Amino acid sequence: MRPSTAMPRPTAEQRSDPAAVRRMVDSIFEGASESAKRSYCEFLAASIACLSQHYPDRWGVTLREYGVRLNAGWVESLVLRQGRPLRVLVERKSAPPRASFDGHPPYRNAPGCKTVALSLSDLPRSLTDLTTSHHEALRIAARAMPPPRNIRGAHSPGVTKWLSQVLHHAVPNPVHPQCQMHIVQGGVLNGDKARLESRRALFWMVPKTAAKGDELVIYIRGIGFFATARITIESAAAG
Repeated sequence: MRPSTAMPRPTAEQRSDPAAVRRMVDSIFEGASESAKRSYCEFLAASIACLSQHYPDRWGVTLREYGVRLNAGWVESLVLRQGRPLRVLVERKSAPPRASFDGHPPYRNAPGCKTVALSLSDLPRSLTDLTTSHHEALRIAARAMPPPRNIRGAHSPGVTKWLSQVLHHAVPNPVHPQCQMHIVQGGVLNGDKARLESRRALFWMVPKTAAKGDELVIYIRGIGFFATARITIESAAAG
């Protein structure tokens, strides 16, 4: 295994630069075959196409200091990392019989899914067999939970630009609808403050205009603006 040559955490400018992505991917595949790199590129583009078709606002692909990571919802779904095998999230029941799952703990937001670790030399032979189970895992993870703000903000358009250059066809970016922010009221004596401090998911009275994905700012009288939240289910909104 080659020693890691990870760079510092990429800046926003680097995440938008296809040349920076190319340098990272080329360094990871140094010594591997061109067919291995091509297989990865095609597999990543197909994963993005799957997510863009079914959940266009629930994914992001990020240039990191160690490589490239695709997230579906909250879940790391395809991770290319310096000096390590490619990690691929798959739906367990539809995975090929010969799939060898690694020891990574299961993800709470991807029920029924596990990860497979593939050496770069195995990619041309093995990735195609994982396509169906991987795409099912992407849909499960994206359906479970929308990505948090840090994943949305870390999406790297340089990756999709680089893929578009390599594959000679347009690779899309996520589409995030414009979310609204609503101010709602909470109390102390009724237990609202204590429930917010426990950080559990809560049901809350929201305006009729509120929609799934919108953000809430919760105001508690005598304290002020106390917490923020995001609506994660379709609301039965009240006025």
